Amino acid sequence: MNDRNQDGESLSVFIPGLMGAGILASAVVLIGDLLRFLLPDTGTRRARRIARSAHGLIASTVQPAGIELVAWKRETRVPRNRMTYLILVVWMGVLIVAALEEATEEFGRAGGLLYHNPWPLIIGITVAVLAGLVGAIGLALAGATTRTPSWLQWLVGNTWLGKSTIAGELVLEAKPAR
Repeated sequence: MNDRNQDGESLSVFIPGLMGAGILASAVVLIGDLLRFLLPDTGTRRARRIARSAHGLIASTVQPAGIELVAWKRETRVPRNRMTYLILVVWMGVLIVAALEEATEEFGRAGGLLYHNPWPLIIGITVAVLAGLVGAIGLALAGATTRTPSWLQWLVGNTWLGKSTIAGELVLEAKPAR
């Protein structure tokens, strides 16, 4: 196979460059999918917006019938059990060890494609730092008592670290008006 163009210049950077662009595009798609998985469902946000908007209409409709609409319960996220967070910490620890071990092995393997190439180390250290951050948050949540710091409460309430108490359904409470 000829790897030269008509002018005799090498085409050896074209295929790796094209593959690199494909890898970057795949990474962007995977990161987007990961964020969609980790962050709360946008369908739930939409259901909350609809429920807030409908609350006033429903309240004004049932008021002439002598029913007072107390409130609607929105979906809330509460902490998971401690064992879940401890399992998360163990998995993150395994990921840290595996990422660093694999990165240093690829960096130092004589004759390998990535011998003394800094990218395996950069990727391995980045994965290890991110896994360490998630593991530290999991450890903090596993050890949290009734006085959970506000930043942990925010993480539980807005990410996958908390479990949903109402699965997106609208629950209305009503009591007879006096």
